[in-house]
Formats: sequence, structure tokens, C-alpha cells
Amino acid sequence: MKDPNLNEVLTHIPQNATYRSPEIQNQIIQAMVQAVRSSIVKDINESDVKWFTLMEDGTRDKNNRENIALAIRYVKDGVVNESLLMVKTTENLDAATFTELTLNTLTENNIDPSCMLSQCYDGVSVMSGKVSGVATRIENKLGRKFLTSTAITIACT
Repeated sequence: MKDPNLNEVLTHIPQNATYRSPEIQNQIIQAMVQAVRSSIVKDINESDVKWFTLMEDGTRDKNNRENIALAIRYVKDGVVNESLLMVKTTENLDAATFTELTLNTLTENNIDPSCMLSQCYDGVSVMSGKVSGVATRIENKLGRKFLTSTAITIACT
């Protein structure tokens, strides 16, 4: 084994402890996810400027569930970074659900939503709709418009 710490652990655990069950594998994956997410959040919160861009997109799977990916664009050490913060699945395909998911994810990860400079979505109305899309709902919840040339949320395609 290449890692000396893991090699030492392997010499001291019972030989029947393979840690290959699906439950153990999922626990290991979740621990890795949390470690990576903590590093990303630390970088975002220690970025050169407090402002960030929210980038969000969803894709529907064959079971009619929406898989939402949320990424943050920020500047750290003079370099623009884009980091995937989470991917979550929801059976509700409406803007209210996506808005709550987005704001809760930011809050749960100690990322201040009020530091959001802009939002970036595809052209789907549930996300970037001017009347009741996620972009508009986030603006309403935060009580401000976002910095763009038209005083409306940036919509990236």
C-alpha cells in the first residue's frame, strides 16, 4: 500500500475487517465529500473579495427527479475559481423548492447569501424566470436586485 498510515492501520485491524460493505463505502464517500466541501467553503470564505457568483443547473433523470448542481465562482489568490458545492436530488420540480434548496445549502455551509454578486442559470424559466423563477425568488428573499447591466439576474447559457 502506498500510504504508510493506511498500511499501519491494515496491520492492526482484524483480517476479516475488509471495510468493503456498501454501508462502509458510503460512509467513507460521505467523509470525503465533507472534507472536500469544508475545503471549498474555507476558500470561499477566505477569498480575495467577499462577493461570489452562484451557478446552478439541474437535469431530470429517468425517474422524473431533478438533480441540482450548485457551484460557486469566487476569486482566491488572484485566481478565479469555480467549485462544485453540492449535488442534490429532489422530486419537486418547482422554483420554490429549488430556491429553498439553494439558500439552505449556502446557509448550512456558512456562506453568506448576502455576498452573492450574481446568479447564473440556463434559460429554463423555472430557474431564470423573471416572474417566479429561482433567480427572482432569491432576489425577493434577499431584498435586492443583483448587479447586472439590466438590473436583472445574469442568465448564462
